[in-house]
Amino acid sequence: MSPPSFMEKLKYDGSKKEKKAEPDQEEDEKTTEPKLPELSTDDLQAYDRMAVLMNRYTCTSGSRPAGMSIRAFITQALQLCRGLTMHHTIEETYVFPDLAERMPQFRENDHLISQHESIHVGLVKMEQYLDACRMGERELRLPELKEVMDSFGEVLWQHLDDEVEQLGAENMRKFWTKEEMLSMNW
Repeated sequence: MSPPSFMEKLKYDGSKKEKKAEPDQEEDEKTTEPKLPELSTDDLQAYDRMAVLMNRYTCTSGSRPAGMSIRAFITQALQLCRGLTMHHTIEETYVFPDLAERMPQFRENDHLISQHESIHVGLVKMEQYLDACRMGERELRLPELKEVMDSFGEVLWQHLDDEVEQLGAENMRKFWTKEEMLSMNW
């Protein structure tokens, strides 16, 4: 017997959904974004950590980061590929099914999953390229790696934007109560 899903634990009766905002109200909310406070140096580094990591692998400079060996570069790039694959697997196995019970955009045939599939195709190509370089079967050429990354880069960035929008407070509160949000353990 499988453990109860998040929704089964809640014993959701369908009555907790909040009323949807009126269309005019939604338009106004989209155009007025709150002004965020200035970031301290520590906060900037914390928030910028993933962008800095991703930027290492954009290959736009034509060279590896200063002081990084080819082996270390390849190893870190492979870790990035495998980490992203693991992240998507966890989302699709544990997070998306629970969210999909109320949020159609997280259902199996919706575009967030199809974006994962497109990203995965690119990640497989990137891993194959990097593994061949690691094994000495080919020489690492950053323009070639960039070409592989460009093949799925646009969908990856769009996917990140789409997930942030879907998981943002304004959207989540349309489907979940505050108590339910606080009880989500993934």
